[in-house]
Amino acid sequence: MNTQLVIAPYVLFVLTSYFLGKQIIGSRWALLPAFFTAFIGRPEIFASGFNSVKSTLILASIFSLLMLFKKTTLFQIIVTGLLLGSALSLYHDAAFLAILYPIILALFLTSSIASSWKETDPAVRAMRARTKIIRHTETFLKVLAITFVIIYLYGLVMPTVKSTNAPVWINWLNDNTALKPAGQYLLNLTDYFAAKSNQIIIPSKSAVPAIVFIILGLALGLARTIKSFFKSFARGSSVLLDYLAINFQDFALIFILIFYAILSPVFPAALGTFYNLLPLMLILAGGAIKKWFYAAKTEGFVLRVSVFENNILGFSLKSLAILCLIFWQILVGISL
Repeated sequence: MNTQLVIAPYVLFVLTSYFLGKQIIGSRWALLPAFFTAFIGRPEIFASGFNSVKSTLILASIFSLLMLFKKTTLFQIIVTGLLLGSALSLYHDAAFLAILYPIILALFLTSSIASSWKETDPAVRAMRARTKIIRHTETFLKVLAITFVIIYLYGLVMPTVKSTNAPVWINWLNDNTALKPAGQYLLNLTDYFAAKSNQIIIPSKSAVPAIVFIILGLALGLARTIKSFFKSFARGSSVLLDYLAINFQDFALIFILIFYAILSPVFPAALGTFYNLLPLMLILAGGAIKKWFYAAKTEGFVLRVSVFENNILGFSLKSLAILCLIFWQILVGISL
């Protein structure tokens, strides 16, 4: 296989993880998750450039959805619909995105309305809430319409496949020229979820530093969340609403991870998305480490390199810890 056909989708996948991270934790700190994303997983994951393209589509669909909540434009609506439609057509793991989209939309609307409810004039509360619901629901329906068009067009060009194990009504759809795309999509989806097992991507030794990075970030994030919970509780404010109002994008990523974790025992096929979710874990970990890095209490701990009593370089212990993880990842990656 042409090496460029394999490397190009891989680079695209890493770049997509960077831009998603940039949206959530900033341009400089997004380099850390993207760096570890480039090293994780087994080398044979990229033996098929097509698989890398599908993985990128799932990640790009999530990125586009989060951008849609931040800035709703016609261009963003079209891009989100095209990405979701392409992901659903090419990669059946993405079927869960069709379930996640409306759930995340509902959570976004709930948090947006509830967070501003007390500050809004009681006379216009209901009207503003209704306006938000109508506007975002219309946006979602537009995305859905574009998605259906992409799936339909993809089904038209694909060869007709029938199955003796498929329900009669699905085969009936396949026999109808106009409804064939729906029949083909549902048939593929039925076969996919009926599978008793799926390839589980197990990270290689090159992923160990990245996993340490994730564990460190999750531990710091959990500690910070518990601390914030007690502070909000002491103030008598709503912990969840406060968090959603400020960190909705973080919450969306956490919700997606929990959603897949719950589905995996029920649908073994969902385990195939493990690799697609690793960048999300790395981004969340990067965000937690960023907050820890800028925490005021430990900024004074500095390790200095001195020559003849002249300070040449200064590193905080936090910087040193991050640098150690980076160099460890480089060394492990080179040695394999």
